Amino acid sequence: TFQTFKNTTYNIIGYIWPMLLTLFITPMVIFSLGVKNYGIYIFINTILSLFGLLDLGIGTAVCKYMANYYGKKDDHAISVLTHTANSLFLLIGIAGIVVAVAIAIIGPHVLQGQSTAYAQYFPLIIIAGAIFFVNTIDGSYASILLAVQRFDIANVIGIMSITASTFGLLVTVI
Repeated sequence: TFQTFKNTTYNIIGYIWPMLLTLFITPMVIFSLGVKNYGIYIFINTILSLFGLLDLGIGTAVCKYMANYYGKKDDHAISVLTHTANSLFLLIGIAGIVVAVAIAIIGPHVLQGQSTAYAQYFPLIIIAGAIFFVNTIDGSYASILLAVQRFDIANVIGIMSITASTFGLLVTVI
């Protein structure tokens, strides 16, 4: 009962904290960037979010099988699954970088009238691909925490990661 209450509490905090942080940080980012650059920022974040579709449900499958093997106490199967998941997430991360580079290269040709303005955003799209890569390669380890129902640890790591990236964004923008 205590573990259920603890996991529920961390899930609620993990859900509410990013919203509160976003409500606090977003006005500062908008005023620092201006409306046009904030729109570009949102566009790049949207691209980054869409990269998440490259996962194809592998994260959920890893979590399911990890929980199954953990319940059976099959350490060998857990090891094999972790290695396989690491390889798959690495390939997905590489695919994300390739897609980001393709978008960055093809973008000026699609937006021919805006190619000079677009050129300054080229590195940002590449950085978005790199961020996706870094976020993806830890997918199997994030699944382990969920599979063994350690939502407290997973949420604390998530909260720290979101807080660090949000404040990193704010410092970069300012």
